[in-house]
Amino acid sequence: MFEPRKYVTKELKEDDILRLKEVYDYYDLDRDGIWTPSEIKNILSQYNFKANNNTLYHILASYDEQERGGLNFGEFINVMSTVPKFKETKRQIQYVFREFDKKGKGYLDINDMKIALR
Repeated sequence: MFEPRKYVTKELKEDDILRLKEVYDYYDLDRDGIWTPSEIKNILSQYNFKANNNTLYHILASYDEQERGGLNFGEFINVMSTVPKFKETKRQIQYVFREFDKKGKGYLDINDMKIALR
């Protein structure tokens, strides 16, 4: 039986854990309790991220603590706990965006990014 209290942290409450478990179970296609590289690749591609083998290797090398070749739920929680939490307001983000979008195009192209990185 799943015990959400086992995963509760300062940042993640029991309700958060239950929602994350639903997400985890939804994408655990073979229901073995491990997200395999192919399942992770499938998840990323559903969100239009083209993951190559190097990306998958990096994810697993960073989070697969038990070295099973995939991510169990506890490791998934670790991934979700390390995702940056942005506290900037929408107004602040728009201001910074306009600073980089000098021509007012409404998007940033490679030239804008080159200027920003100088």
